[in-house]
Amino acid sequence: LKRLLVRRQESRTPPPRAAGPGPGADRKHFREALRRASRVSGPGPSGSRLVHWAVAVQSPTALEALAQVTDRVAAAGLPQAAVAGLAPVCLHPLRKKPTGVRPVGAGDALRRLVAKALLKEEAGALAEGVGPRQLGCGLRGGGEKLAHAVRATAAARPEDAWVASDLSDAFG
Repeated sequence: LKRLLVRRQESRTPPPRAAGPGPGADRKHFREALRRASRVSGPGPSGSRLVHWAVAVQSPTALEALAQVTDRVAAAGLPQAAVAGLAPVCLHPLRKKPTGVRPVGAGDALRRLVAKALLKEEAGALAEGVGPRQLGCGLRGGGEKLAHAVRATAAARPEDAWVASDLSDAFG
């Protein structure tokens, strides 16, 4: 966690061009984020999807050019107009049973791609910072594991009272 806090201050200055897609991430993690891009993820405000950017993996020149753009995104070294284009989030309404709607936000695909590369690089530091009793950082299916653990604990302790809570109007 200390290492991440130090990097936060460093991220204000753009990295050297060959350093990677941003402070702390390298070309290997960037290429991996592109290669593993979801084929079904929704578009952000620009309409682009992760698979649109993933084709850059097929050409070393295109990959390097895109990586240089993402260097600037990660280092916050963009013109204000570009920041304004990447900052918005599209809200998609999903039905919530039995009635109601749940808003789900989707940021721009390029911004999500940069975040994936940076998080991959810092996964170890994040896991160390949040500790072993969490189910979100670097763990696939953390929500499912939590649900199964709660069900198993509830079944083993039928005399206990359980409370389920749901936040209403979390975005307002």
